[in-house]
Amino acid sequence: VHLLRIFALWGLFRSIGNPAGSLVFALGKGKLIFFWSLGQMLIQIPVFLLGSRYGVGGLAVALLVCAIALPLPQWYIVIRPLCDAQFIEYFKQLAVPLAISSIAAVVGYVMALLFDGNLLRLSVGSLFGGFSYLLLSRWLNRVWFLAIAELILGRIRSKKLLFLN
Repeated sequence: VHLLRIFALWGLFRSIGNPAGSLVFALGKGKLIFFWSLGQMLIQIPVFLLGSRYGVGGLAVALLVCAIALPLPQWYIVIRPLCDAQFIEYFKQLAVPLAISSIAAVVGYVMALLFDGNLLRLSVGSLFGGFSYLLLSRWLNRVWFLAIAELILGRIRSKKLLFLN
């Protein structure tokens, strides 16, 4: 359970680890992302080797540390030179979905604690966490929410059904 918690956090940060991919390729700067990935690998290998000295748990923590630490240099080396995005501007785009996900995860976790049985806990936690995520996204990340609604429902129906006019 302890390792899965660490890996869940790692997955959360890793999933936002390359928001620059589309920007880089749209601007035709594929070589820049290649060199960034190469540099990232050269940093990660010693960190992973050090973490592996402490077993699987140490390796999991090393993965998490890299996932948390590398977005800042990525902004400085890749994002800032390509589009002149300021630090606050860039990380705000990551912070809002991260905050929504974190709050929804806490809601799902707390609701799951109220029940016995693994399958029931998973179902209740997923249901409440997912519903919380959608509600918070509609309120705090409206652009994403509307894009997903349009994808699922179509443009006209999504606006009528979700009162987004």
